Amino acid sequence: MKPFSFAVSIRKGMRILIAASILSVITVSLFAQQQNNPGTGTTTQTTPPAAAKSNEFSEYEKVQGWRIRDFKPYVRAFSDLELLSDERSLMILQQAKDDYNFGIGILQNMENDIVKFKNASKENKNLEERWYWQVIDRKNREQRVINRKKREAKMKSVTYFTKAIKRLDAIHNNKVRASGDFQDFQGNLFKVYVSTQYDLANFAPCIPILNQYVKIRKENERDIWAHRYLASCYAFQEKALMMSHNSPESEILRFRKLKNDHLLEAAKIKYPDPESPERKQIFQVISEDSINTAPINNYK
Repeated sequence: MKPFSFAVSIRKGMRILIAASILSVITVSLFAQQQNNPGTGTTTQTTPPAAAKSNEFSEYEKVQGWRIRDFKPYVRAFSDLELLSDERSLMILQQAKDDYNFGIGILQNMENDIVKFKNASKENKNLEERWYWQVIDRKNREQRVINRKKREAKMKSVTYFTKAIKRLDAIHNNKVRASGDFQDFQGNLFKVYVSTQYDLANFAPCIPILNQYVKIRKENERDIWAHRYLASCYAFQEKALMMSHNSPESEILRFRKLKNDHLLEAAKIKYPDPESPERKQIFQVISEDSINTAPINNYK
């Protein structure tokens, strides 16, 4: 390469470096000016404003600056206080009502289905039946179908009633539990639970629920059906113990007394007149059954 051409190349390179340096200085100056005067810049702001943030976290930052989203208390009292709140208690009460309504719907659908089945059976002419035993056999088959429909529906519904009762047990707010809405619903729930379980021959679970039912309100103590169901459930317990050869006699007598106590209460409600012949007759029967138990007083 000639010396002249080499010198020219060096001068061109120097010009390019100088131009690049000047451009860098200008760019840095403009950026610094934009930082000092953000309102005069021409570039678009890429950082979203605070108001445009997602509410996923912002709602937890409104408690005077505390960032409580991931707070996990090690003191159980805080969790217990949250469980006692009106809002949570009312939410659980509504969930219990939903379970109750679902169970009632199952029973109502079953009853409507049985009505349709009976109507269809009546409309069937059954011309092939020539003998009386054929009629009896058909009616027995129809009754088995009805019994199966009832049992299946009651087994399904009682699961929802049980869930509803467990939900009520989880409500510890005294204000909610003392409200008329809560007590009305609890009474209705206990009634349908007991009557359904009793029809399924599940007598033992009925006893604690019935004992709770009569304590909900003073007037529940005068509910004749509560005492009828209790007397029947205690009678079953008594009979079951009597059939078991290893059962202590004290337990048999205890259930017999409980049975007779509720029979007495039912008789008093049914026949309020102490001198009525029906009441005296019932009291006589109960007295003879109670001969091996503690003496029964106040029969009048």
